[in-house]
Formats: sequence, structure tokens, C-alpha cells
Amino acid sequence: RENRSPGASGLGYNTGMVISELEYHIALIFSLDEPLTAPMKSQLAIIVPDILPYFKGTLLKMKITPDYMCVHCTAGAEHSPVEVAEEIICAGSRRFIRLHKHLDGYDRIFKNDIYVKSGKKPTKKQLDDFVSLASSGI
Repeated sequence: RENRSPGASGLGYNTGMVISELEYHIALIFSLDEPLTAPMKSQLAIIVPDILPYFKGTLLKMKITPDYMCVHCTAGAEHSPVEVAEEIICAGSRRFIRLHKHLDGYDRIFKNDIYVKSGKKPTKKQLDDFVSLASSGI
């Protein structure tokens, strides 16, 4: 006997396996007063991909600028991109700060502002506008 649940049409659907891999571009703004050094960037390049499997995701590409970090990643359909971003902000910051004792006064290395885009990567103007809006507090 098949396991059927009522669908929108009322006809039901088979509740078999669902395989989904969604791609997101997530931009996070740094809250540090100092620029990241090359070794610091390398450490982030290790920390971030290590967080993504929890969300059934992988890192596709990562870009770190003086103002923000942009992560192009996959995630399972049961996880929102905001969930992924919040985990990078919280857990990623904790791990990064543990490696840099001079940052002990920081709670996080990122601001709470999150830019998420699916589909094509964000343009430089979109990211610059995001940084500008987040910096002005609007």
C-alpha cells in the first residue's frame, strides 16, 4: 500500500524521497575595526565550508573584500538561506575569534545584516548598495 498524503488538488501524492540542492549567494558585512590579513582570510576559507554540511550544503565559491564576505553555496531545501547565514555569523565568528585572542572583545566578526540572492550572482552595485544601506542604518 502506498503512503499518500492529501495534496493541494486533493488527489494526494507519493511521499517518497525529495532531493534538492538550492544555490544561494550570501553576503555578510564585517564588523571588525581592522582589515583581515591573508592568514585570517585563509582561516575563514576553512571555517565557512566546515559549517555548510550541517545544512546539507557545500561551498561553491567565496570572495572576501575589505568590507564584506560573499559566500556562494548550496543548501538543502529544508534550510533557509537566512539560517545558513546566521550560523556563519554566530558559529563562524566564535571559531574565528578563538583563533585570534586580540579579538576577545568581539561577540561577532560580522554585522547582523544579511544579503541573500538566488540565481545569478549579485552585481558589484547590488553588493555596494547593501553595504551602504547597512552602514547608514536604513
